[in-house]
Amino acid sequence: MTKRSRGRPRDESVDTAVVEAAVAEIAEKGLTAATMEAIAARAGVGRATLYRRWPNKSALLYFCADQLAEVIQPADTGDLRKDLLTVFEPLAELSYGDGPLALLAPTFIAAAAHDEQMRAFVADNVLSRRSGAVVALRRARRRGELRQGVNVNLTVDMIAGALSDRAYLLGKPVTSAYVRSVIDQVIAGIVTERGS
Repeated sequence: MTKRSRGRPRDESVDTAVVEAAVAEIAEKGLTAATMEAIAARAGVGRATLYRRWPNKSALLYFCADQLAEVIQPADTGDLRKDLLTVFEPLAELSYGDGPLALLAPTFIAAAAHDEQMRAFVADNVLSRRSGAVVALRRARRRGELRQGVNVNLTVDMIAGALSDRAYLLGKPVTSAYVRSVIDQVIAGIVTERGS
């Protein structure tokens, strides 16, 4: 016998509408000025519907980040450079392009500066999104491509840090060409003579 869940099933179209409304509202007004009421009105849902799903703005923000973030697994091409590009090119487009996650990312970072819960959330999100690059580098180590003593996590930090610095501190576009140049520069210092 199939067990039925109680209540009506969750309407995913409401989730989508609310995420889109929250991104637009926060991008337009900033996190502090954006209200749950304004987000509900923009999404075309009642306040009760919004508060039933998310008790406060922080809970809604976490949900939005979770819906928009994407963990990208590296291709296994047998070549470190290509594997890293399969992670960082899409990641750069998601994080620094003109999509919803790119619009919200500065808000998350700013909130993390004074909110411990948000800081932990951002840290978890960043680590999960970088995990594909860690996988690619560990595979390269097993293939004998990396020099002795290369720190995998530090290498990922160097690549991701260069991209974030360019986008958030310098306000410059993170193009595919820039991603490739950063990866090439980092690889030059960590691969063995026979590595690619």
